[in-house]
Amino acid sequence: ANSQKDKMLATVSHELKTPLNGILGMIHIMKRQVVDQGFEEMIDVCQNNANLLLNIVNSILDLHLIRKNKLRIFVEKMNIRHILEDVRILFGYQCKKKGITLEIKINDDIPEWIHSDKVRLSEILINLTFNAVKFTYKGGVILHVQIDPQSSDKILFSVKDSGIGIGRKDRERLLKIFSRIEDLHGDNTEGIGLGLAISHSLARMLDANPDTSKGLEIESKYNEGSTFSFSISQNLVQNLRDRS
Repeated sequence: ANSQKDKMLATVSHELKTPLNGILGMIHIMKRQVVDQGFEEMIDVCQNNANLLLNIVNSILDLHLIRKNKLRIFVEKMNIRHILEDVRILFGYQCKKKGITLEIKINDDIPEWIHSDKVRLSEILINLTFNAVKFTYKGGVILHVQIDPQSSDKILFSVKDSGIGIGRKDRERLLKIFSRIEDLHGDNTEGIGLGLAISHSLARMLDANPDTSKGLEIESKYNEGSTFSFSISQNLVQNLRDRS
């Protein structure tokens, strides 16, 4: 029965992707033609919500593949700074509307190009930033990228917020499927509780040694904010070749 449910969810989600991508394509065309700033802001809202809905659909598909042990990564040469700029654009308007800041910090020693899975890395950062923005009502969110102090061949990403915080006993639960921050705090009802669990799995897969990777790590205090962090290999192609 569970297998049939997973299959149905995956099938429906796959069918939803086609119209969603069509909507996003039309929004992109509209943005290029609109000159009125008021209309442009409304289009941005539509685009942000469509992207978030697409992210939920992708999460359901990822869940199906994870349970089947068929989720794969596709390594390519990629520029981290381009991904960070996409995150800034995606959440910039929402932060402005809430009156909070979104700061992107990338250390100078981060290489221009690395080898990893661009789509999966973007998915993790979008999930973490979405949660950080969602539960922050004053102050702001900082997305920081640096060389991992514990391993120079890895890059450490951290998303820090000044939001509501998470209790120690609840942190491990958050990395499980269908567990949501709003369930723990009685606040906000958006989301389906897949983002963090899937991001945890993806973070491990982007490490050269997924079997020993910690995946997502959480530091938090009530009413002081939270920091979600993870490390990925700088050159996943080479590392995978070394392991073969």
